[in-house]
Amino acid sequence: MNLSHRLPAGAIACLALLPCRPALAEQSTDTPPANAGMRYVEANIQRDARHNMASLGVLSLPVGERGWIQLGGGQTRHEETTSASRVNVFSTAAGFIGDGWDASLAANRRSSGDALLQTDWDASVTWLGERFGAGLDGHHRNASGQGTTTTTPVPVGGAIQRQRVKGPGLGLHGHVQVTPAWRIYASGMYYDYEVSTQQVGGTGGTGLLTGVLQRTATSLVSREETTLSRALKLGTRHQIGKASVSAEFLADRVQDEPGLVRTLQLIAAIELTPLWTVMPTVGQTRSEAHGGVSFGGIALTHHW
Repeated sequence: MNLSHRLPAGAIACLALLPCRPALAEQSTDTPPANAGMRYVEANIQRDARHNMASLGVLSLPVGERGWIQLGGGQTRHEETTSASRVNVFSTAAGFIGDGWDASLAANRRSSGDALLQTDWDASVTWLGERFGAGLDGHHRNASGQGTTTTTPVPVGGAIQRQRVKGPGLGLHGHVQVTPAWRIYASGMYYDYEVSTQQVGGTGGTGLLTGVLQRTATSLVSREETTLSRALKLGTRHQIGKASVSAEFLADRVQDEPGLVRTLQLIAAIELTPLWTVMPTVGQTRSEAHGGVSFGGIALTHHW
């Protein structure tokens, strides 16, 4: 199961660490249902060295013996030059676990007044074997925003620019269970966004193309609000008793921005009790435009 492109950070961490296995064709009274691990609530917080922060929560519930639904929400906070902006996040997702396959559909909405209104749709289907898994990912974004930019001549209050980003994305993902305790996985996405900009007042200027909807993410905290053209993720996970450690490398190409945004992160999942799991995260993001910035986070999950 791979929903890590657009789900909130809390859902990403939990779903990425769930074991991918084919569902049993026949359920007995002694065999748990295929969706037994999908009943949980999770709280997740991330923060980077530049004081950007994300606080998100996820509620996941099984439906029948094979389906599941999720609701998520929270807020991200981005430090600007003279002020801080806040983005409200709401997400919903549903999925089904079949015999040797699973599928999901997720919607993610982000809003910050007139500055940002973004809706992402993501669909995923995965075919699962005993040691291998592979699948397809589909995506569609519809985002709009506006802000003030410097122009010549400068009108009173500055020039207002409105920008719209819309278009699909397509990707692949897969994993190999090298040993019972060691898994490697990878995913890649291609985005075909169309960008349009309208300016009210003034002529010339820098505009919002690199200022609002297409800004380079300074860390993983703001990745979901960045307009990407390419995305690649490589990861490995090792199980050690009741804990696991994952290492991930992400390479993102930001649309109309120079250079790549590279992220390296380490994620641990530690089972405190059969009902409680804690997941700390540390990492660093580096780009040509913004240099390097470290980030960290922690998630707490309760199953019942």
